[in-house]
Amino acid sequence: MRFVRWLFAPSFVLIFIPFAVAPKVEGAFLTFDNRAAFSAAIPPGSITQVTTFESLGAGTTIPDGTTIGGVTYTFTPLVTGDQLQIASGLDTTSGANFLGTDVDGNFNQITAGDLIDFTFDRPYNAFGFYFISADLIFPGDLLLVTAEGTASNSAIPEQTFTDGGLAYFIGFHSDVPVLSVALSYGPDAPAGSFFYIIDDVTVSVVPEPSSLALFGLGLSILGFGGRRLRRHGR
Repeated sequence: MRFVRWLFAPSFVLIFIPFAVAPKVEGAFLTFDNRAAFSAAIPPGSITQVTTFESLGAGTTIPDGTTIGGVTYTFTPLVTGDQLQIASGLDTTSGANFLGTDVDGNFNQITAGDLIDFTFDRPYNAFGFYFISADLIFPGDLLLVTAEGTASNSAIPEQTFTDGGLAYFIGFHSDVPVLSVALSYGPDAPAGSFFYIIDDVTVSVVPEPSSLALFGLGLSILGFGGRRLRRHGR
């Protein structure tokens, strides 16, 4: 059995990337195990939210149906009664807080075998997060399962922390937007085989062309109105 120690808390950052229509490959489902590559592949014009769990205090429980940063969480734990919780006290990728559980005995970490369903407030084209563990992690231990495809982790961490934690990224981009993601585990990750925490949950959507057209029309109207007011002022 592998061993660890971690915790979580919520906040999100809303990022607007300049509007532009990017070409897309129909039906593409791309997976990522590197945050920089995941972020670089988000098309210009996308609207992206990153939940860092800093806006909620450590110790805040996350009951089923709680929505944070456009994502609704449903938790099915190995042990009945365990709950998702914002926690702190372990090194993580941003701030002091992370998403974990209310199980003090394992440093408030999620256990392999605990299931999480992520349901979105709108269809999203991209989803990903860091998971951080001090246990031995194998490729495919964590799976993000969608109607369009499945993403899995690699065994190569992006960051190493002084408390022994290793940060791995897992994410995907889907040409066909998805409304939900199920966190599952690979066959080499039997229940209870490792513990981990989650941070920097990211969702991103490319606005529909009609939305971009309306946005541009609004700017044109504002610009025309401004010119008329300036001429009148003279």
